[in-house]
Amino acid sequence: MVWSTEEAPDCGRGVVITDNWPGYDLNLFTYPQHCYGDLKYVLIPQGIIVDRIERLAKDIMKDIGYCDIMVLCVLQGGYKCCADVLEHLKNIS
Repeated sequence: MVWSTEEAPDCGRGVVITDNWPGYDLNLFTYPQHCYGDLKYVLIPQGIIVDRIERLAKDIMKDIGYCDIMVLCVLQGGYKCCADVLEHLKNIS
């Protein structure tokens, strides 16, 4: 099940997805035809990810203030997420 921070206290900021969350039904989404038969459910929709990245950028600006920052992405596969956060940071400042 998916919980908000209000419903799942003491979990910090964000959304908590429990281990037994069955995911969203595929009928709720459009996805490429070549994926038909390979997918069983959608665990986290793109919109939630985009909203969370935007919120992360807002939280960063709230925590450090509006000053010059230097960002270093240290995860090889994290460049896309890092780039998305930077884009939102640029839009905020």
